[in-house]
Amino acid sequence: RGFLLRGLEKVKGEFALMCAAHNISKVARAILGGIVDLRERRMMQLAA
Repeated sequence: RGFLLRGLEKVKGEFALMCAAHNISKVARAILGGIVDLRERRMMQLAA
């Protein structure tokens, strides 16, 4: 997939927004999956 904007600065901004959206999605998945407990403000221990 290509970038929607033109110019290096604009592409950098667009890429930063895509990275932020990806990271927010990962955090939401962790919360919904029970990996992160917001009430305790900690991550659950994962089995090795």
